[in-house]
Amino acid sequence: MTREEIIAVLSSTGAALARVLAGLSEDDLRWRPDPLAWSAKEVACHMRDFAEIFSARLERMVAEEEPYVLDHDPDGLAQVRWYQGQQGGTLPAEFCRHRERTLVLLRALDSAGWQRVGVHQVAGRLTIEQMTAAMARHDLQHLEDLRALRRARGLPPA
Repeated sequence: MTREEIIAVLSSTGAALARVLAGLSEDDLRWRPDPLAWSAKEVACHMRDFAEIFSARLERMVAEEEPYVLDHDPDGLAQVRWYQGQQGGTLPAEFCRHRERTLVLLRALDSAGWQRVGVHQVAGRLTIEQMTAAMARHDLQHLEDLRALRRARGLPPA
């Protein structure tokens, strides 16, 4: 994925998230296709929280030399932050607030900046370019997860 493609995906995810959640009731947002699956609300909360986590990681990678960045347990965050009890209507705006910080940072980077490195607890050494490509893939995967939940719930496509 090129830098331009990365920025395009990261820039468009907030609007795509708002579209895929539009018109969902709280019951729709909380619905799970099975007890072990995540609901649309949990997926959207996860996207919001990881937009914040990724932004903090990238800020450290710009400011520090090869910072060590911790892995996060998505299921643990879902429980600790009680995703199912959060307000669904605010999630796209909250996601966009965190994402905008990332986009401002990325747009200010020169070529050397894109090659700055962080050391991820699980994935090891990653450049900003590699981490943001992973972010873009993460966004696309979870948007597809949300579309699949809409289909499974018998709702019209977003």
